[in-house]
Amino acid sequence: MLVVDKIDDNMDAILRQRRTRLISPEIGLPLVVDELRQLKNDGFEQEIVRTALEELRKTCDTELEEDRILEVLDFVTGYCPPEMKVWGD
Repeated sequence: MLVVDKIDDNMDAILRQRRTRLISPEIGLPLVVDELRQLKNDGFEQEIVRTALEELRKTCDTELEEDRILEVLDFVTGYCPPEMKVWGD
């Protein structure tokens, strides 16, 4: 296994751990933004998080889950108020 593969596996594991906090409707959006900022600080690129959320969206069981993922994607892509942006333009 290449070092890059180990890093990718580690990042996948971290995203899986945080997925519930990112898409749970019980968690307020400011906390979701905090979680996204932590992912960024942990070295996750915007595109990786966006892609992971898009893949997760394909597996939604309910419209509520999909709506929440779309809300989170707005923060990831920067389609939100400036103070809520996580990654730069």
